[in-house]
Amino acid sequence: MNNLTGEIPASIGLLNKIDILDLSDNNLHGHVPFNVSPSLLIMDLGQNGLTGNIPTEFCTSVPNLQGLSLSNNQLVGQIPSGLNKCTQLLYLSLSYNQSSQLPSGLDKCKELVYLALSYNLFRGNLPSQMWNSTKLQDLFLGWNNLTGHIPSEIDNLSALQRLSLRRNNLVGFLPPSIGNLSNLEMIDLGENSLRGDIPREFEHLVNLKELYLSSNRLSGEVPRSIFNISGLEKIAFVANNELSGILPSNIGHSLPNS
Repeated sequence: MNNLTGEIPASIGLLNKIDILDLSDNNLHGHVPFNVSPSLLIMDLGQNGLTGNIPTEFCTSVPNLQGLSLSNNQLVGQIPSGLNKCTQLLYLSLSYNQSSQLPSGLDKCKELVYLALSYNLFRGNLPSQMWNSTKLQDLFLGWNNLTGHIPSEIDNLSALQRLSLRRNNLVGFLPPSIGNLSNLEMIDLGENSLRGDIPREFEHLVNLKELYLSSNRLSGEVPRSIFNISGLEKIAFVANNELSGILPSNIGHSLPNS
């Protein structure tokens, strides 16, 4: 950690040749700067004390931005839909803020592979356009106030490897289409109000290493075929559910020992 303090000066925009701006892990305050280098590819202002909103037309000044981290600040309000003008964006991290409305139009960021929006105050349903990001590998939306169902269209995220929707207010059933996400390595849907069975289609998640479904309202038998996923290392779905069934007698042979 460094100890830079004060506001980010507006004159930083005069550095019009820089392509990386990393002022993370300091004690900076004030607002996210609007006038920055048009050559900027990566901007990391995470772990500071920045306040206010993300500028509405931020991406207008940095059209080629590939990575943006504003996590661990005190940003509030709506994440502007203008972020969809950063069409080259690969990495977006806005976790640990106080933003209250999810951005719209992020499906226009066709190159996005990492999206972290956990630990905010987001509410409402999961936006439908979010399920059109076919290159997305990491999606973290846990610890918010999101409601509604997990849509069956989630399997449009064909490249997805890690998914967290933990500790929201999601309801309804686990969509069997999750089983089509063959690249999935981690799924965390714990601490919601999901109900019904664990779909048998989960057995198709052949690359799964971590499965967290505890603290929901799930019921029915646990599909024994889940324990045949050879790479599964961590599994938690018993606590505060109403699941039943018998653990397979060969569980010590099918699951990894170390």
